[in-house]
Amino acid sequence: MKEHLGESMANTVVVRHINVPFSCADLSPAGMRIAHLSDLHFCRWSRVLETARELLRSLPYDALAVTGDFSDWRRNWRRTVRMMREFFGPIAGNRPIYATLGNHDHPRIAEAADMPIRFLRDDSTIHEHRNGLLRIAGVEQLHQHGGDTKKACLSRDVDLPTVLLAHYPSTVYRLGSARVGLVLSGHTHGGQIRLPHAGCVWSNDSLPPRLAHGLSRVNGTTLHVSAGIGVSWPLPVRVNCPPEISILTLDPLTAEDAAPTSENTPIRSTPQKTADI
Repeated sequence: MKEHLGESMANTVVVRHINVPFSCADLSPAGMRIAHLSDLHFCRWSRVLETARELLRSLPYDALAVTGDFSDWRRNWRRTVRMMREFFGPIAGNRPIYATLGNHDHPRIAEAADMPIRFLRDDSTIHEHRNGLLRIAGVEQLHQHGGDTKKACLSRDVDLPTVLLAHYPSTVYRLGSARVGLVLSGHTHGGQIRLPHAGCVWSNDSLPPRLAHGLSRVNGTTLHVSAGIGVSWPLPVRVNCPPEISILTLDPLTAEDAAPTSENTPIRSTPQKTADI
């Protein structure tokens, strides 16, 4: 279905179905579907949140990854925790929820009791999929240069394929020796305001604006940047950039995908559908 543009985006949650080229070993979870969500910026309950929650209850995926900025402001972390329970409680069940914190979040969010989320705070966990095992790692980024990627990806199972959750997409530039097949990020809101023909004007991170949304290959690693759900200041509006949920299906990396490129390259995503409120 064609994506709505302009003012109608305020009443739309976009669901993007994307096949992701991924470095797959013999026992890797090819075909695994990861739902990617980011930047909820909980402030007050809204029709957008209601729609996103209902979509996450019905969409087909194997695990949910949330890449930070649950809060609007750190000082409001108690309210954020209450809203997180309301949002994620009905979603939690047989499908695990993995998350990391962002720059708007207070660390106490990850310490709250009865939260149906596995927070990855510079560490990792092994996710079992019917086709194999996947390491899911996360770096805690309460500020732009926060998080220890080496510690997060440290494991005796060095050959396991790895997905890294990192709030700031520029983390892809400082992976070092960490072997990561896919980085999931948010923070940019996809630009939040995207101009016709120009796209994102300001990425709010140290990466090119053209990489501020969607799928790309950066220095041999696949990066997916979510446009997120919420908004933030100084201009708390979305223009040509609707709230979104992405369903990422891991595909074996082909020789063409793995070939080195002379520059950081965006990858076209497959068609999307929308859910009108």
